[in-house]
Amino acid sequence: MYPNYMAPSVLIDVLLNPVIAAMTVGKDVSSLFPDIINCMQTEDIELKKLVYLYAINYARSNPDLAILAVNTFVKVR
Repeated sequence: MYPNYMAPSVLIDVLLNPVIAAMTVGKDVSSLFPDIINCMQTEDIELKKLVYLYAINYARSNPDLAILAVNTFVKVR
């Protein structure tokens, strides 16, 4: 999980942008699923959008993990 002291903009630049870029070119980054979903617990809308994008991409191949992600999304609302 990411450190609590990192600002959402730093998380986007350091963590999510490289992961989304790798996912976009076809690399398997599904092993990061739990860590990326934990990033949903923020107020930053840009960060949430990237997490949703990641979750949607892997929901078909990992339906069990996707169900757990939905529970996280519901709690965060």
